Amino acid sequence: MPLAIIPPLTPARVDAQLIRSTCERVIWQVAEAEATEHARTLDVLRGFIGLLLPTVSGRLRELRGEWAQAAGHVIARVEGALAVPEKDQGAEHLHDVAMLCRALLTLHELPAPAPSEA
Repeated sequence: MPLAIIPPLTPARVDAQLIRSTCERVIWQVAEAEATEHARTLDVLRGFIGLLLPTVSGRLRELRGEWAQAAGHVIARVEGALAVPEKDQGAEHLHDVAMLCRALLTLHELPAPAPSEA
């Protein structure tokens, strides 16, 4: 069963529903997928991360409290996950990357703080 059948996504557009549904599919169906699908799906997730990470990183200074700590943690974990050697990129790694991608999406969707909060 293919995990990621993804239409093209342009860098200027973040399709939150597409990212969310892809992450959910990977999180819940990764065990059913064939190993040959893992590399392709990981590439799709990396593309999503590439769209989301700059926005979340750029907003890190405006986040406060638990959100700031969570964002810092997610960014650090994403950077670590992207550095995992190819030989160690099995189903568990794919699951972890999907979880991190979904967390980035949540952080990306946070409303901007009100001017008095910034």
